[in-house]
Amino acid sequence: MADRRCSLPEHDLTLHLVSGKHTSAEGIRYFQSLDPSCATRWLSYFDSTVDMARLDIASAPEIKRAIVEKRRELFGEHAKPYAIVCESERSRQYFFEFWSRYFVGPDAHAENLRCFHSLEEAYDWLELSQAGRAAVARAIEDWETARARDDRESPAAARDGPNP
Repeated sequence: MADRRCSLPEHDLTLHLVSGKHTSAEGIRYFQSLDPSCATRWLSYFDSTVDMARLDIASAPEIKRAIVEKRRELFGEHAKPYAIVCESERSRQYFFEFWSRYFVGPDAHAENLRCFHSLEEAYDWLELSQAGRAAVARAIEDWETARARDDRESPAAARDGPNP
């Protein structure tokens, strides 16, 4: 589900960077793949290109189960905070109107999950230091730069680009 995972242990943070189209199966596989290095606070950043249309609503219980099981495995009964920032209106609709209401219950550590409209709001809720905020900003900038470069260099970009 995330295009890139950045481990920032010096800030007690795992940053999940997400863009483009996603399926339910990708989301499940992503959360199942998290390892002990991710036993930190989580910040998922969904950029403006995120398209949640391929997420199958019937798979929501399986996605929730994958997240709950991984959080229980990594944190036991004391889960660390999980902040989600949505840049696009479509991902905001998904997370604010559906996911945050669905992802409730004592087994889900819902008190430790919040959705935000901006990184600043998430930083404040996570009580992230200035150095941590700067590290996240650098990681996002590096990721966006790499994606832009990859888009320019991809065969599809060359094929769909202007004809000299």
